[in-house]
Amino acid sequence: MAELTKEITNLSPQERYRLVGRLIEELKLRKYSYETGKVYISVVKNFLKSGLSPRSFMLLNTDKSCSTMRGSYFALKFFYETALNQKFDERIPLAKRSSKLPVVLSRENIKNMIQMTQNAKHKLVLMLLYYTGMRLNEVRNIKWADIDYERETIHLKVAKGNQDRIVFLHPVLAEGLRQHN
Repeated sequence: MAELTKEITNLSPQERYRLVGRLIEELKLRKYSYETGKVYISVVKNFLKSGLSPRSFMLLNTDKSCSTMRGSYFALKFFYETALNQKFDERIPLAKRSSKLPVVLSRENIKNMIQMTQNAKHKLVLMLLYYTGMRLNEVRNIKWADIDYERETIHLKVAKGNQDRIVFLHPVLAEGLRQHN
């Protein structure tokens, strides 16, 4: 493969394929999540096809959200530093994330939402989200064996970042789970 420089231009499809393959290997070795890998691979593929410098490539995406811009920057940085073994010296100013507070529903609104839900499974999902603070993906992966009624806990084995964690089992939630089980 030709000597790679900071500006990657005029690569054949085979060379781009090999570089993306190296990127995938590095993502796997570092155990990046599937979603992060998918984003990084997409960004790098588009970057390699463009034949532009990182800065010029990023300028094409200025109409995208701040988080998309940041993701593209970090994908290119990861690609250069791991797959290409080159220092990524581009100094691209990153827009700061907005620090808007989320809209928080009142307890009454949430309880009404749970009561109004007719589907028992949907009601149970809402209760798990509300009473435990679990993420949706954690709720999707929960097993009946993970629920300990005696200790009033739920053991989450596939939490964010591959970290186990324990959440408390609220009495109202415990009753709803018993009715469904």
